[in-house]
Amino acid sequence: MVDIVAAITDSPTPRKYWSVLKTRLKKAGNELTTRCSQLKMTAADGKRYATDCFAQDDIIKVVRVIPSPKTSAFLDWFIYLQTARVCAPSITWRWSRRRAVHSWVSCASG
Repeated sequence: MVDIVAAITDSPTPRKYWSVLKTRLKKAGNELTTRCSQLKMTAADGKRYATDCFAQDDIIKVVRVIPSPKTSAFLDWFIYLQTARVCAPSITWRWSRRRAVHSWVSCASG
């Protein structure tokens, strides 16, 4: 989730931004924070850290509450990605801070 916050907000401290947002959601009684699971993932330094993770549908709900001009573009990309994966599982995407970059194989060739 911190990576998504970093891409959408351009915050210099995305971990702190997510922590504050998560606290505000809990205080407001938002049930999304209870759906958050912590999974140990390997970081760039090779160590494994507990990281907040959500299901795809919950990511969409969380991103909608983040005030940023990039939110709409991210949601368009993310929802399209979900749709495209159904059609062509070999599709590969990566989100840069400016735009979605993709390469894909059409459904006909899969």
